Amino acid sequence: MDPHRKLTDSEADEALRALFAAHGTVDAPSGVDARIMARIMATQARPTRVRSLIPKTVLIGTGIVLLTLSLYILIAPEAATDATAPVFNMPSDMLALLGSKWTLMAVMSGGLLLLFNSYLSRRHTAQVA
Repeated sequence: MDPHRKLTDSEADEALRALFAAHGTVDAPSGVDARIMARIMATQARPTRVRSLIPKTVLIGTGIVLLTLSLYILIAPEAATDATAPVFNMPSDMLALLGSKWTLMAVMSGGLLLLFNSYLSRRHTAQVA
């Protein structure tokens, strides 16, 4: 009911029952249900746009970072090698980093997030259709 009256739930229920009892019942005009259904059927519901959990800018940024890291791993020479060493040489620090359990957990977490994102997007698309 009205907040300024500060009624409890039971008092508000009683006031509402008294209001309905005072005014009695009202019959709807004939054909109201058919007009309501016709209006509902005439209204075109636009499908909602599915928003991804991961924005495209984040995916593009992550791709650029991974590409840069991959190029660095392939091209950066090892500090202890001489000038005649092959160009494609993985630094030993990078090899230790890639073999770390933290790197593995980060990759698995990212993969699970991408899987969850695609699952929710497909589920929402199926519900809208």
